[in-house]
Amino acid sequence: MAKLKSKINIGDWHGSSSLPEYISRLVNLRHFIAKNELHSNVPEVDCENLTADGFNPLIAAVNLKELAVYNTGENGPRSVAADLLSELVVASSTKLLLPAAGCFQLESLFVDCISAMLAAPVCSLFSTTLRELYFSCDQRVESFTEEEEDALQLLTSLQTLYLWTCPGLPSLPQGLHSFSSLTELNVVGCPEIRSLPKGGLPNSLRKLRLFDFPEIRSLPKEYLPTSLRELSVFNCSPDLHEQAKELQGTKPDLHVYC
Repeated sequence: MAKLKSKINIGDWHGSSSLPEYISRLVNLRHFIAKNELHSNVPEVDCENLTADGFNPLIAAVNLKELAVYNTGENGPRSVAADLLSELVVASSTKLLLPAAGCFQLESLFVDCISAMLAAPVCSLFSTTLRELYFSCDQRVESFTEEEEDALQLLTSLQTLYLWTCPGLPSLPQGLHSFSSLTELNVVGCPEIRSLPKGGLPNSLRKLRLFDFPEIRSLPKEYLPTSLRELSVFNCSPDLHEQAKELQGTKPDLHVYC
């Protein structure tokens, strides 16, 4: 019956430092979730000692629609997500996976390591399938490097980008405006960001959510794409809140929440 499982949550088992052996036999697996919640109503999952042992790259290549591996602790351990992504790249480069081009189905990815994800070999694997990319609680990131920005551009099907609690991140990717497929941008808990990209936002963007931005003072009207239909501004500077309210009166097609 294990082969029929379509979803695995690491919270279903406790006390192990490696993934269950039966994972490699789950031919119907579509969703894999491993997270360590700092504040949760369910028992905390110990991901600190978790390793990638038992992870079959072929499962991720052929089956998975959603992969979520991240730690939400303030002083998180090394990234298990980085290890899993590395396993995929190695398996692909050594021909351990079936034809890499077109065999991946991954649509949603939740990870806690921006640098591990935004590498050209990784992004190339998911370039045509990945729709949602969530960066959660990366305590290590300090900026987007030029190589990482270039790798991000490989995700040509990306529709949703979410940055949550990356306290050291000083800016968003400068090349965001060139994403013709991006419709939703959510940035939460990144207080060091002082401005949005100088190049502007994608013309395809429909939802923009900004939470916890005390340093951003303004959002020029001409900066917002005409495609934007929803703007959410919470726990930001008073100036930004006031400007958001003014936009509500000047753009009838724009729904503003603040």
